[in-house]
Amino acid sequence: MLMGGANTERDVSLASGTEVASALRKAGHDVANVDLATAVDADDGVDALFVSTDPPGWDMDVDREPPTNEEIRRLRDRYPHTVFAPGVIDVCQHADLVYPLVYSDEGEGGYIQAVMELCDIPYVGPAPLGCAISFDKLTAKRLCRDGGLPTPEWVVLDHAGTAADVDLEGPWVVKPVRGGSTIGVALASDRDELAAAIESSREYGADALVERRIDGREFSLGVIGDEALAVVEISTDRELFDYVAKYQEDAAEEVCPAPQDDNERDELQRLAVAAHRILAQGPNSPSRMDFLQDDDGQFYFLECNGLPGMTSTSLFPKSAKGAGMDLPEACDRIVRLAHDARVG
Repeated sequence: MLMGGANTERDVSLASGTEVASALRKAGHDVANVDLATAVDADDGVDALFVSTDPPGWDMDVDREPPTNEEIRRLRDRYPHTVFAPGVIDVCQHADLVYPLVYSDEGEGGYIQAVMELCDIPYVGPAPLGCAISFDKLTAKRLCRDGGLPTPEWVVLDHAGTAADVDLEGPWVVKPVRGGSTIGVALASDRDELAAAIESSREYGADALVERRIDGREFSLGVIGDEALAVVEISTDRELFDYVAKYQEDAAEEVCPAPQDDNERDELQRLAVAAHRILAQGPNSPSRMDFLQDDDGQFYFLECNGLPGMTSTSLFPKSAKGAGMDLPEACDRIVRLAHDARVG
């Protein structure tokens, strides 16, 4: 189980990876918990790291705030010339299959997957291209729009763009082009708020994605290969479904299956599978798709997560449970599909 890394979603990754590792052990697999950013002590042999019961000391909870940029820099400074801490690749090469749940550029951007391909290491999830496509919100929106999926209108500002360059009627949502867990995302109702939101977004990347804000119902659902799972409806008393709402207990209400008629559910599931295919997530990989529905009933694609979060509050496990699978069953299915596809 490859997790952690030196990025803003480190805590989410560690919690997700620990949950999945525990679920896979319950399903009968031997698993090694490995942090991408921590050297592996393999003095007793790498094979000894693969255990059938949960090792002590791994935390499944996510802190209320993501790691600061200073904390991330300290982690990166330990091994400044590599993404993989010493010994991590050795463990991966001993595994029958690697399940990478590392977020941000390291994992979602396709870097880890490219190394897996070069080293001929079987792994779970999209190929490097699929990761890169889905992680870049601008690319994902363009491809889905061109593939016939509605998505909110948008403008992208490079490092020199300002609120005055946004020729899109408000209110707006401002996001980093590359990033997850709603980190750096802000709402804006007027030009002053828009300028502030753009500056906030740029703490996590030079380019800012400014979308037309759609007020309505928010949905998320998992996909495994060509099958859409149950639809989850999300609501929160917070300004938006942010980092706190996602990962703190009772900070959001998530209903699954969502209260929809059959036609709405079928249409949303069709759109999710279509997005999964358009964004090259792969016929044997999981993903999670996020949508909004406006007051006229129109669904809008928001974004794709090619490495869905698996914490105790995450949406993919809820979507799987609504489809009749507990987490051990869902994770077992995911790894068996990946193993059959990449190992045979």
